[in-house]
Amino acid sequence: MGPNVAELLSNKLLVIPTAAWFIAQLIKVFWTLATERTLSPSVFVRAGGMPSAHSAVVTALTVACGKILGVESPAFAMAAILAAIVM
Repeated sequence: MGPNVAELLSNKLLVIPTAAWFIAQLIKVFWTLATERTLSPSVFVRAGGMPSAHSAVVTALTVACGKILGVESPAFAMAAILAAIVM
């Protein structure tokens, strides 16, 4: 059988970039609230704007790969190249 939820949540290389995406999107909601004086939850799921959720995800993935697997690992190399392309 496939992995269960507990196994997925224990995978730091999934959890850390997902948390980075969530935080970047949440910042957009608060930024919109502070600058436009309006609460716009739709900003949370909208692409574009700053901070870039795409950049946050690939940066978090690259750093996590480097810290967990080492900078000499193939996974780190792939994540670094992906980050360079995305950013």
